[in-house]
Amino acid sequence: MIKRVSRRFFTALIALMTFFVLSACTNLTSSTSTTVSAAITTSSVSTTSSESTTTSETPTTTTTSISVTTTEVPVAALYETGFEPIEGFMTDEVMMTYRFRGAVGYQWGFLYGCVSSGEPLSGSQSMLLSWDPAHPDYVGFAFMNFSVVDPGAIVFIAQGGEGLSLQIAYQVGDEFGWHQAAVIMPDETAREFRVELGQEVAGQVKFRFMLVLPDPIPTVTSDIRFDQVRILPKD
Repeated sequence: MIKRVSRRFFTALIALMTFFVLSACTNLTSSTSTTVSAAITTSSVSTTSSESTTTSETPTTTTTSISVTTTEVPVAALYETGFEPIEGFMTDEVMMTYRFRGAVGYQWGFLYGCVSSGEPLSGSQSMLLSWDPAHPDYVGFAFMNFSVVDPGAIVFIAQGGEGLSLQIAYQVGDEFGWHQAAVIMPDETAREFRVELGQEVAGQVKFRFMLVLPDPIPTVTSDIRFDQVRILPKD
């Protein structure tokens, strides 16, 4: 009987031990599976985060601002003069003689006036037109003895006094008379004047500058100087 009990006891003991061994193996397998699964999950999150960062990159656009500066180009004159020696204008003090000065083909004629180096408005010389109370019927004038084509304006500087005015007149083609374009009254301060010309002033045109006496007339010798004459084309 003791032998039978012993066998049964050992059989039960072996069965119990087998159970514990199987249970331990089951727990080890379950623990290992959880750890591997967690590692995959972590890797998946890391990959997702990396892809999100790449997708959210925004291209940068650079805009370049270009500044353009325009410079006004001066209008080329049809003719200009400063009554200088290099242009063929020689000084003299003769007032009562009709004469011409200037380069060949671009001469000016004048009477009761002269090319003067005294107190020039610009450079070394200016044109001077005079009036003398000893000869009240004679007034100074100067004119272009050549023509320009289709002028649009005439610009010059002038200085005067004693109430004298300066008439600017033009002559078209072979006309005998002169047409008044403007009358200006320069004072003792030299300044620039500009006379605009209408569309009727076209073709071959000459210009004349002539003194205009005030009323009453001056009691002393008076004059007007003008210089830096520029004749501009029509717009």
